Amino acid sequence: MEAPHRLISVVKDVAGSTANDKKVEYTYCPACGGAMRERIEYTYNNGWVVKSWLRYEYDGLNLLRIDERYDDEVTPDVIDSGDPWRPMNIYVHAPGAIGQIIKAKWFNYKDCTTSPCDSGWYYYFYDAVGNVVGVIDQNTHEFIEYEMDAFGNDLPGGTSFLAMDQPGPKEHLTGKMFDTVTGLYYFMARWYDPEVGRFVSRDKASNVSETLYSFVKGDPMLFIDPSGDEEEIPNFGLNIPTYVTMKRKGNCGPIGNCKCEKKHLVDLINRKSREHEMWIYHYDHFMGKPAERPVGGDTYAALTGCRGTALLGEATIWWVHPTGLECIDKCMLKHELIHAEQCHEHGAAIYLDARYEDFFEYPAYMESVKCLQDEIDKLKSPEAGK
Repeated sequence: MEAPHRLISVVKDVAGSTANDKKVEYTYCPACGGAMRERIEYTYNNGWVVKSWLRYEYDGLNLLRIDERYDDEVTPDVIDSGDPWRPMNIYVHAPGAIGQIIKAKWFNYKDCTTSPCDSGWYYYFYDAVGNVVGVIDQNTHEFIEYEMDAFGNDLPGGTSFLAMDQPGPKEHLTGKMFDTVTGLYYFMARWYDPEVGRFVSRDKASNVSETLYSFVKGDPMLFIDPSGDEEEIPNFGLNIPTYVTMKRKGNCGPIGNCKCEKKHLVDLINRKSREHEMWIYHYDHFMGKPAERPVGGDTYAALTGCRGTALLGEATIWWVHPTGLECIDKCMLKHELIHAEQCHEHGAAIYLDARYEDFFEYPAYMESVKCLQDEIDKLKSPEAGK
């Protein structure tokens, strides 16, 4: 490791033989927020020999391209620091998004050197959590499907994960790169081992021994960790579109960390009553009826920011005052996801215009009221715990 807690070398020792031993070294870029700068892979042949040498370039936290060194034959069959670079992958990201790749260009040099033998684009497809479920190759129109468990382990039902030095997609669990040699995912701040479901280095921001190496509290279906150093933000199993980013606003407190029980019925009913008042107010105001804003106004658990143009809007959901109750915070997230969809469809100029406030607010409050009523019905059912 190097400060702060960076993995710099992994040796894969094959028992009984050195012929299949491998080593990977990583270096990082301080000017790029500590992002990985180079990856060097070695094989063992009476000593360590460079098999591949990759370089990563970023725009902020977004990976722009991967280049590889190639043997210029000055020192035949050996890749070294004097060899030149050539492009392997070039990435295009969603507008305003961090880490959300839309498509990538690949270059194949199998029987070539400075100029690629062929190239093409592949387009990414994601599930609700942000996992890459497949890509379409522009040249062949083939859909390449991946299958993995919730912790990111490659499953036999889909296409096998590619090695890091191959020109195809290497991104899988929540869009993170997987190194097939080390068996680790790169989460920017730390590397993650899907076989044990834990990070290989400690969380430098945590002082709690039980969480130093934990990954999304052991529940990747409910929580996400964008970069390996942020407290997990729950998605409550909801479909989070690719144009949505979720963040915390300062020290906003826990988000949905408490399961709802019958004792929380009063909290639910009070919250639903409040949301219902705001729904009726915004609807009546939108319809041109006399309407008086409820005393105290909105009670924000979260807020949605917006940027971009119509049909390309990018939304950021900021958690501000979460309740800590799963059943309420989930409904507040549903409320904000309505706003995120509005942002995406209409763009920032319209979404942020105060003249359209009622038009955007009443369907969002209608969604949170419906969600809260469903949660109330669940707690009132005989199957619910005491």
